[in-house]
Amino acid sequence: MNINLQDPINMSISQGEKLKSIREAECLARTAMAKMLEMPYSTLTSYERDTTTMNYNVICKLLTHDRFIKYSLWFTTDQTAPEAGQISPDLTHCGPEKRTSGRSGKKTG
Repeated sequence: MNINLQDPINMSISQGEKLKSIREAECLARTAMAKMLEMPYSTLTSYERDTTTMNYNVICKLLTHDRFIKYSLWFTTDQTAPEAGQISPDLTHCGPEKRTSGRSGKKTG
């Protein structure tokens, strides 16, 4: 099966929007992500704003990076497979987890 990464039929949102979603899900500033992907800040910004289209090499660099590989299926097909470690940014938790615990009402001691 040949997937055209430029074909809007295969993608619910643009590559730029997906790239931005991944960056935000990972709690990364543009400068940090640009450095991780070894590209200028301005280039990453152009990709996120869809003023420049990512080429095959850039997509490969993104989707084979240890931190972002979990998004490769979603990025290319809009599908997820959590059982295989393939998720979308919506399933990524960013920041400290907020947990609350109510008192049980039981006395100890």
